[in-house]
Amino acid sequence: MALERSLREVHEHLGLVLQKPSTSLDERLLEHIDRQVSEAIDDSKRSLLLNQLSELLPTLQQDPTPLTELIERLVAPDAFTFANVLRIQPAPDFSLGLGSPSPAVNKVTLTLLAKATRELSDVNYVAGRRGIVGSLVEKWLGAEATGVAHKASQVLINLLLWGRRAKETTPVDPAMDHNLMWRRVFRDRDIYQAMFSACSLQEENGYSTRHTTVAQGRLLDLLLAVRTSPVRTSQIAEIESQYGVKDGGLLEYALIHMIDYKNDDLMLSTLFNFCINYIRPDPDQSDRDSSASLDLLKKHGLHRQCLSYFLQQSQIAASWVLSDSAIYIGTYCSSHRSDLLSDPTLPNEILSNLRNHISNTPSEAWNSSRIPNTDLLILSHLPQSLLATALYAESSPLILLPPVETQPAIVNTLSQILSASSPQIHSDDKAAARVLYYLYLKEHPSLWPRIMKAADTVALLDPALAANNFIKSIITADWAPLPSSATPPNKSNPFPLPPESWLRNHYHSTPLPSTGVEAIMMSSSPSSSGGNISEVILPYLMKPAQTFGNAVGGGRGDVESAAWKVAVAKYEVLEAFLASVKRLDDESTEMREMIAAVSKRVAEGPMGGSTGVGGMVGTMEL
Repeated sequence: MALERSLREVHEHLGLVLQKPSTSLDERLLEHIDRQVSEAIDDSKRSLLLNQLSELLPTLQQDPTPLTELIERLVAPDAFTFANVLRIQPAPDFSLGLGSPSPAVNKVTLTLLAKATRELSDVNYVAGRRGIVGSLVEKWLGAEATGVAHKASQVLINLLLWGRRAKETTPVDPAMDHNLMWRRVFRDRDIYQAMFSACSLQEENGYSTRHTTVAQGRLLDLLLAVRTSPVRTSQIAEIESQYGVKDGGLLEYALIHMIDYKNDDLMLSTLFNFCINYIRPDPDQSDRDSSASLDLLKKHGLHRQCLSYFLQQSQIAASWVLSDSAIYIGTYCSSHRSDLLSDPTLPNEILSNLRNHISNTPSEAWNSSRIPNTDLLILSHLPQSLLATALYAESSPLILLPPVETQPAIVNTLSQILSASSPQIHSDDKAAARVLYYLYLKEHPSLWPRIMKAADTVALLDPALAANNFIKSIITADWAPLPSSATPPNKSNPFPLPPESWLRNHYHSTPLPSTGVEAIMMSSSPSSSGGNISEVILPYLMKPAQTFGNAVGGGRGDVESAAWKVAVAKYEVLEAFLASVKRLDDESTEMREMIAAVSKRVAEGPMGGSTGVGGMVGTMEL
């Protein structure tokens, strides 16, 4: 009954405002009914209220936000379809709503239009209304309000991509044949030219230079979302040629002719961001599509340009450009492994640059904020097989990296490279990670003592968390075996791994363990004090977590928070250790006793535990 009464009051109030436009909206009343409107409201009452709001909104002479918010709430249920939108009387004028100077009206119009993205028949209904699509494109590129532009972009993208997540199998996008939005946007001369014109710095388009660059960024965002043939092939050559485009369509225009990246640092950053994301595989793309994205950047020289800022640092004008270039290289190396390894010069060029940068970094910089983060980023994304092959030739930049335990960036880089724990990683890289672990440990025998020191220093939270993550990454490392014999480089395998015999000879050891947990438990693992690494790791994992009473420095809240975070991280390492040792093929009494002790400690939770296991573990012969 309360809702019925509120609805009557709202209808009466809206009728009064319609008759006397000078009447102020009763925001309190509208907010009250807005809170009561839900999916349970009767459809006839919903329609009646929407009809009244639709009649009033075009004539309103005050801030329409209270009305548009109520409309948004009324049409929010999923059951309210585009067919329901079209039944509103008077019918919504989408072009008028998109052209309104009011962001609130723009947003509610876009909300109604978004309902058309669910069914192909509704998509094609919109596509058949040239004025609606033209207004949508204009609002997307021209809106001053960022929220409006973003919403317009999402509606346009969803209209274009209806049912479009299937992989392309032909040069001509099949979407052109059934989703008429493609034909409307890319074959309608006025709409197609509007996208070029709005983003051009060379012609009068009614926008300021600043807003034109904003429109350029919006176009690039759409091109990232809509990676399909109509955007990268010629559609209306007559229009494209006016802007210098040869055969690459809207995408060629956006990447090559549109951006003044030489004189606009912001747009150079925008271009970098586009290229980084463009070569990053999309879950909805096939491998062929992913390669096509990289091939397109290569075709227009952008791939080499993005690489060159890091590889030729004399050209660097700003540090952020170096960082963007490093991010691009890292993304390329991790996303296009085969392309990188098949390049005749680029791998060695990258390795050479990394060696020079790391070796020329002053020793004091490694203990300060001046560590070469860009080099670490690239190093962590290179295929392990490339690093191992370089190490095979005694020229791997990884060995030059000092194990500074107080620098989380260094420890995290080592974790990523030496564990090779990603499920998508190539088997050669899993084998290479094992080589890198043993040889890095031989070159830097202080690695584990440093890691354990950092892991147990609660006062330095980030280094402690990074150190615990390192321990866990090695414990869970599932490496692959090396080949039994040496293989010379060839076209299909330009960076062959060393054979197992080379690793044994280099390490002066009998066959080395093939998993991280076995490597930690083996008796010959080096440390600065000799003995097993497990003699250090197990007592640390088994002892009670530090609390405020035995942590060092700081206020109660900060230290307790740090102590708890480290305790949880250490506990996760312990759980990983238990799971890993249970998988070992070892039924000895000592192993069963250790598993029982570790299981007991795990059952006590992050903060509990006893310290009586270390001595027992230290005497084990595994």
